[in-house]
Formats: sequence, structure tokens, C-alpha cells
Amino acid sequence: MPDGSAQNIATGLAGGLIVIALLETLLDKNVIALAEARHILQRAVNSLSPARTTEEREALKVLAGMQRGYFSERS
Repeated sequence: MPDGSAQNIATGLAGGLIVIALLETLLDKNVIALAEARHILQRAVNSLSPARTTEEREALKVLAGMQRGYFSERS
């Protein structure tokens, strides 16, 4: 059994992966538009801003990477 810190990290990772998979599935099935997925990511960024802790700053970096990656504006 992982210690509390490892369990917290694992829980955050699992939750993030679920959200990414859900957004990708909704996009693939045309349930939501790319703009809506980007809006969801932006709301997550806004909820962390301004980042006060190292973990929050790292989370913002991950979200920014997602916005530039799979969820970037496509032509």
C-alpha cells in the first residue's frame, strides 16, 4: 500500500487521465466542439490561478501543455 503522498499523486494522476480520456471521447463523438474542450481546460487553469504552491505551478504547466497539444486549435 502506498504512503499518503504516493497515494495522493496516484489519485491525481488517475483523475487526470480519466478527464483526458473523457474529453477526447466527447470530441471524437462530436458531442462537444474543440472550443468547448479548450474552455473546460481554461476553467481548470483559472481555478488554479494564481498558483501559490509548487504543485499548483506544475499543474498549470500540464494544463498549458494540453492546450498546446491534443486540444490545440486545429485548422
